[in-house]
Amino acid sequence: MDCKETLKNLSLLLDGELEMELEQKVLAHIHDCWHCAEVKENETKLKELIKSKLNYSRTVPGGVASEILKAINGQA
Repeated sequence: MDCKETLKNLSLLLDGELEMELEQKVLAHIHDCWHCAEVKENETKLKELIKSKLNYSRTVPGGVASEILKAINGQA
């Protein structure tokens, strides 16, 4: 794993969306590379700042979820 490939996968890593094997490779590279470790730290701080300012939530509002379920079940 090199810096280019690590940085390409960084957003997916921070979002918890990497397959376990690739995640381990990315983390191993970050552990050994001061540059990628610094980029990861900065990206993590940026994501946390954005979440705190935007009142970020991964949950779907109830009304939206029920409309999606109705559409899936052909009730729309």
